[in-house]
Amino acid sequence: MEETLTPLAMAGESMKFNSHKKILLVIGLSMAFSMGCANHHCRIKKEGAQLGRVDTSAAKDEKVLVAKPDGSKQCQDKSGRSLDRMAADLSGIEIFRQFKADDGMMRIQVCGAPTGTHNVYEILKSDEKKALDVGFQVWKGPKK
Repeated sequence: MEETLTPLAMAGESMKFNSHKKILLVIGLSMAFSMGCANHHCRIKKEGAQLGRVDTSAAKDEKVLVAKPDGSKQCQDKSGRSLDRMAADLSGIEIFRQFKADDGMMRIQVCGAPTGTHNVYEILKSDEKKALDVGFQVWKGPKK
């Protein structure tokens, strides 16, 4: 006995076939786009630098923040070292910017206790070891 399909059943079969076609089409197009971009001009330049090449000028200009506690005490106005005075510890190192910042740590509230204020300096990454040798630490606090 031969099975006959009603128009409704044929439409359902046609829709199943079309949905599979659509899925394959979407997959095929996304693969073609990603493969095309892998070898195309869209991969040659990104923000002015060529991919696949190391830009050594960026490494030379990389900066880092270093800091040292300023020594200020609670209830003692004008205590602690100023930014300019402490910058003398970094003699021979170019300073791009400097600012005071709190280390964010909770402290006991009593006169004479440290405030947690640090003098922070932005220097070249290549000078980081020199700064560490004279008592500075890499600053991980607020960047201001």
